[in-house]
Amino acid sequence: MDEVTTPLGTGSARRSVLRQQGMGLMLRGALYGAIAFFGPILFIVGLWLVGQLLPEESKLAPDPTPESSVPWLAEVPAFA
Repeated sequence: MDEVTTPLGTGSARRSVLRQQGMGLMLRGALYGAIAFFGPILFIVGLWLVGQLLPEESKLAPDPTPESSVPWLAEVPAFA
């Protein structure tokens, strides 16, 4: 009564099938969690590595688009 017939005709116990499905779902969730945790960290480290490959002159160069900065923002008084 504890046997289940699979489409291939092989029988397997219901408990082992449930255990395998549960473990599969837990492993999939752990993989998603690892991607959500380590993905942004690896992205930031990758950007840092690219920045380290740049020559020092490019890091100290003036802004190539000075019109894109907001000069009036420095003149706005802080809320006290």
